[in-house]
Amino acid sequence: MDDADLFHEATRFSGGRFDASRWPPWPGRLLEMGRKLLGSLVSACPGMPSVHLDLIDDSEVNACAFRHCNRFFIGVNVGTITALMLLYHRMLADRRCLAQIGNVHREVSDLRLVTRLTAKSVEMVPAMPHDQIRVEYANHLICLAFLFILRHEFVHVAHGHIGLLEKRFGVQRLAEFGSGSEPGLSPLDRQTLEWDADSIAVSNFVGWFHQIVADPSAVPPNLRHFVAELTEALYPLMFAIHSLFRLFGDSSLLGVDQSAIHHPPERVRRAIIGATTATYFLKKDAELGKAVGPVAAQAGLVDTELAFQALTGQTPDFPGLREVFCGEAGMNYLSRLSENWKSNLRDQLQPFAYIDLPE
Repeated sequence: MDDADLFHEATRFSGGRFDASRWPPWPGRLLEMGRKLLGSLVSACPGMPSVHLDLIDDSEVNACAFRHCNRFFIGVNVGTITALMLLYHRMLADRRCLAQIGNVHREVSDLRLVTRLTAKSVEMVPAMPHDQIRVEYANHLICLAFLFILRHEFVHVAHGHIGLLEKRFGVQRLAEFGSGSEPGLSPLDRQTLEWDADSIAVSNFVGWFHQIVADPSAVPPNLRHFVAELTEALYPLMFAIHSLFRLFGDSSLLGVDQSAIHHPPERVRRAIIGATTATYFLKKDAELGKAVGPVAAQAGLVDTELAFQALTGQTPDFPGLREVFCGEAGMNYLSRLSENWKSNLRDQLQPFAYIDLPE
């Protein structure tokens, strides 16, 4: 059997392989883009086997990395792509969302509020922007969110997460939703795996933009306006990643039993994105970081929340978000994950990893 057949066999109980030819050309191209990205990521890890990307015929929002018949795979539910398309097209169709993009006066402000918006259930009346620039921007956000998901899942493979779980516990699959803490793997360890995947995914994505802005020759000419300047390139990346996690939920740290959950709360994951972006520029170019920092904060903290307010009518909890992003509770949570990585998980994962893991 080829990789597509093996993928279908491994995912048959959750819908099996989705035939992308059933889709219109544009979303179908996401799969092509994703495979190209994975090819480049694998090539940067000498000795790493190929990773096959495909779609799972499941309407829920989810993604997973797994091994089957000694082959590595990444699967993304078609429901994930559907949700991203609904979300970003609906946002850009509303003149209150990202008003600085295109001709916002061509859009409306009386779209029906979204009453159910979770990873399990995205229910909204489909809407498309009228302004073509805003259509293109929405599609750009869809691409960025999708490629971030792939980068995240790739870390589960390249950093030995799958290898460790398979060797120690016989587990060959890690999913964003529906997977808990396997016997022998504590909730803190499970959360630390997600911290690692989020941190490396965003750091490498930011680094890619940093390089591509300096030399955009690898970007198709019709897309180079998205990478004309670094702050302009990073704004939609930060907005896409933060709104992706905001789609997953908006749980506060208050009343959360951190020793009993298997993924960091969504606000903590967004704080991971912010902290990692800041750390990247502190190491690479502190002066540039001073210019990028406010743009990243505006996109990730302020504009994401205002966009979801326009979607749902719910007032943003900015004080709660700041406590996680900048306050003691959030910093302590991130420190606990970082310390668990350094003192415990890193050395366990290194024998199964395809690169030298960061300290």
